[in-house]
Amino acid sequence: MEITEPSGLAYSSKTHQLYMVSDNRSTIFAIDTTGRVLSSIPISGQDLEGITLSANADTFFVAEETLSQITSYLPNGSKVSSFPITVRTETKHGPEGVTTDNSGHLLVINEKLPMMLLEYAGTTEVRRTTLSYTTDISDICYDAASDAFWIVSDESQMVIKISRSGALLGQWSMTVNQGEGIAFIGNKMYIVSDVDAKLYVYVKPS
Repeated sequence: MEITEPSGLAYSSKTHQLYMVSDNRSTIFAIDTTGRVLSSIPISGQDLEGITLSANADTFFVAEETLSQITSYLPNGSKVSSFPITVRTETKHGPEGVTTDNSGHLLVINEKLPMMLLEYAGTTEVRRTTLSYTTDISDICYDAASDAFWIVSDESQMVIKISRSGALLGQWSMTVNQGEGIAFIGNKMYIVSDVDAKLYVYVKPS
């Protein structure tokens, strides 16, 4: 992989494309399933930790950890708006991942202290759920088929699947060091490693 410190991963079924961010680059990268960079979009954000797209792929949503906010961008990189994620108790443990569900809500995870899943309708918080299955959480993606969420933990080297209410549906150990991003395409699970700057491919856990 050509990018150092990759931190968040997302797949859009609209564009049939993987997208990635890095916490040391103010850029959105489109990558293929081998980790090769296909294109890049410069943006104004900083300390990027998570990424997702709207259902019709006309808006990117990016988690900025240091500023503890979600910022939206157009596909050309123009900033639309930002809203704060008011949950962290320490600056270095802020929002780490973001995804969208089938109703267009944004789901945001806070890394730890507290380790929490927050749901937003637009910019209005509608639910927050404390999680306790791992020592931290690094990224999240939505599974429409089961109306559930997949979360990767960097510290625990684990992938978990949780229900909308936060109940644990499954957990799987992984060999990736510092797994910071997770996405699925069909029956394949993609994990991006911060320290290795590699994209790992697994069969989707069942």
